[in-house]
Amino acid sequence: MEDVLYEEEVEKYREMRSAVRAYLDSKTSPQTQGKQTKAHGPEQPTIGKRIECLRIEADITQLKLCELVKLDPRTVQRHLAGTTVPSSRIVYRYEKLFSMLLKRQVVISKLP
Repeated sequence: MEDVLYEEEVEKYREMRSAVRAYLDSKTSPQTQGKQTKAHGPEQPTIGKRIECLRIEADITQLKLCELVKLDPRTVQRHLAGTTVPSSRIVYRYEKLFSMLLKRQVVISKLP
């Protein structure tokens, strides 16, 4: 029974990961450069969505992310869900971690 549940979770994770990769690829393709939504200009993902995409790209679990940024798992879940916005100090921790894991400069949010 546990093996079946584990396999289902792994399959869900793989599907989500491939969807995120497809989303990231579509954002960087030449056809989508400069596209805008009708009323609001360029589409801007939330901080939570950006962190989730980076987490999947780095191929780490939410629990591992919690350990690496030294935050409570519920706090990280709230950040990923977008119910709370992380402080600038926490955003810096995420940026530093993902920059190290992905071996490139990662900027999660820019101030206007």
